[in-house]
Amino acid sequence: MARTPLLRALQRLASEHAEASVRGIPVEEVRRLSRAEISRRDFLKGAGAIAAGVTLSGTLAGRELIARASSPPRIAVIGGGISGLNAALTLQDAGYSTTIYEASSRVGGRMHSDASSWANGQTSEWCGELIDTRHKTILQLAQRYGLQTVDLLQAQPMSSQDTNFFFNKYYLQKTADSDFQQVHNVLQGQLQAAPFPTLYNSFTSTGSQLDHLSLYDWIEQYVTGGHSSNMGQLLDVAYNIEYGRETNVQSSLNLVYLLGFQPQPGNFRIFGASDERYHIVGGNQQLPTAIAASLPAGSVKLNWRMTAIVSNNDGSYTLTFSTPGGTQTATFDRVILNIPFSVLRTLNYKKAGFDSLKQTAITQLGYGTNSKVAVAVQDALLERDGCLARDQ
Repeated sequence: MARTPLLRALQRLASEHAEASVRGIPVEEVRRLSRAEISRRDFLKGAGAIAAGVTLSGTLAGRELIARASSPPRIAVIGGGISGLNAALTLQDAGYSTTIYEASSRVGGRMHSDASSWANGQTSEWCGELIDTRHKTILQLAQRYGLQTVDLLQAQPMSSQDTNFFFNKYYLQKTADSDFQQVHNVLQGQLQAAPFPTLYNSFTSTGSQLDHLSLYDWIEQYVTGGHSSNMGQLLDVAYNIEYGRETNVQSSLNLVYLLGFQPQPGNFRIFGASDERYHIVGGNQQLPTAIAASLPAGSVKLNWRMTAIVSNNDGSYTLTFSTPGGTQTATFDRVILNIPFSVLRTLNYKKAGFDSLKQTAITQLGYGTNSKVAVAVQDALLERDGCLARDQ
């Protein structure tokens, strides 16, 4: 699923072209029908319908495990970001106790708010900022802890539209529609020759070729005009910000499958999908802080950095930590690792019992390096005349 507005727009464009081909109608007619459907649904009141039932199934499954367990397992959660905290909370709801080990001096990981740099009580986020309507767990947790969210899309003027600007001029929707038709045709042919998924142990010759072709070179080879064209620039920028990596180090399959694969052409991705719609009022960091505060006292150990993990003969794991008081070791029945591979590869995991494929993934998989700039303005700058492109 696309995570950024620009790639979401490209997916929508691909879906509209696929639907137009199936129905034999113009792309603009497909777009008109989709707008009518969205108006009818009104997004089913946004997040109001998504909160129920997320933890229930986990609780029931947990009770069954507790009933079968002879003694409570010793569980370590490595990493006090939202993933680790939610794991500990889910286990607590099911009757399990855990201990969270966090290397830094705070919980939250990439949910890290800046509430001190701005006037009038405004906040920004050092890292994760916006919440999709499909991020059901985050929205359910915010509701559970009484944290209010602001609907950013609802606050936009009705006339707002995505605006693309390349080569010192606007790139309008109607022009992108025309340009994308050629890309759409290429994608459909490649999907036929390289059906999803392409795996290390299951692939077609075309799938292998596309996997070894960089996304940058795919644009140069298959988009008319390559990077000298508006469409080429649009695709390059979209995938750069989506994955946080330059397109010359991305596999072209990122584009082929995420943009071209439409299992149900009539099921528009735009329906009910509004990426990056919400933000927690007062800062997203309030959520991990609230979760940590709700756990039993002593559940979270800050400034405890795991340095090694060893799998023991009895199925348990011995962990080594660097702490303010020196090196510490502890043994657990279960360990939940919530740290990225870029950190895990710096630890001693050679005796963890990981298979060769997992070790290869830990060693080789890349990590996105997205950056952003936060600014404060006195008025709605982008709503001024001349700041938005218009279809003319």
